[in-house]
Amino acid sequence: MTDTSTPYTTTDAGIPVASDEHSLTVGPNGPILLQDHYLLEQMANFNRERIPERQPHAKGGGAFGTFEVTHDLSAYTRAAVFQPGASTDVIMSTAGTAPPAACRRSRNWRPSIAGMW
Repeated sequence: MTDTSTPYTTTDAGIPVASDEHSLTVGPNGPILLQDHYLLEQMANFNRERIPERQPHAKGGGAFGTFEVTHDLSAYTRAAVFQPGASTDVIMSTAGTAPPAACRRSRNWRPSIAGMW
């Protein structure tokens, strides 16, 4: 015997759903209720979909150098790194998903001074 019934939609738990096209609302034009578990499940699945074309690719760069104190900063700090004549290694780095032109802007760069922590 052949089964001629139409296939029905189920939730992730396998429970049959009454309607795939209608949601529980308050009145004909009211807001959708949070009691509509199937709709919430469908929205959660949609939000978790991964679209490869939309995945950002991280870009970044860096520069190495030496930071040398040339003026007296003792009025502002007591750190040994900022005492007159002191020099230390510095790494300037940038990272993010910004376009290449943004990597050249100075506000996207952050210093990492050796000896600060």
